[in-house]
Amino acid sequence: MPCLYIQVLNVPKPDPAHADNEQNAYVFERRVDRYKYSNGDETRGFIDLYKRGCFVLEGKQFNSHLAHYSLANND
Repeated sequence: MPCLYIQVLNVPKPDPAHADNEQNAYVFERRVDRYKYSNGDETRGFIDLYKRGCFVLEGKQFNSHLAHYSLANND
């Protein structure tokens, strides 16, 4: 889906993500270190589309079965 946004908005394609986040100014799947534990382990996540100083785009999948259940039971 992010590729569709880029085509619709007529903007340049992002660069490939690097292991070093300092190089990730405009990329798909930018790594985010979410939590660092005292033993040195990290919990990591990824931002779908990132442009430094401009925006973060995070898309979520929609499960129509869950939406139907939620709407049907929201009386």
